[in-house]
Amino acid sequence: MKYIFIFIVSMIIITSSCSKSDDCLSIEKTITINFGETKSICDNLEISFISVVNESRCPDNVQCVWAGELEVELSLIEELDQVSLLTLKLAGLEEESESVEFNNVRYTLTKGDPYPSIGNAEINEEDYILEITVQSF
Repeated sequence: MKYIFIFIVSMIIITSSCSKSDDCLSIEKTITINFGETKSICDNLEISFISVVNESRCPDNVQCVWAGELEVELSLIEELDQVSLLTLKLAGLEEESESVEFNNVRYTLTKGDPYPSIGNAEINEEDYILEITVQSF
């Protein structure tokens, strides 16, 4: 009887400790993040926008041979401070962007502002604002 009681109490403790990260099991959200900012995705997962690797999107009102892309680097901070780097690309204009899957979560860069324009000089990294769709599977 004593062992059954210990077993039941142990299972309750294990189950209650697992429920803290339940929001990480079913993620489906869109995050807007500024350069240099860190945002929480769920209890044990944060995302940081750390750099613009490449900006080659074709400016508005210009006809280009290639639509170009925006490539950014993000860091994912998991529980126990494990950091992983993630590179996302946003295809220019009407092309579809690729998703990156990591630890059963799909990350898709859906928007990157400001969008290049003809009169706009080089865009400062600090001016970028990203929209990222995060979805568990």
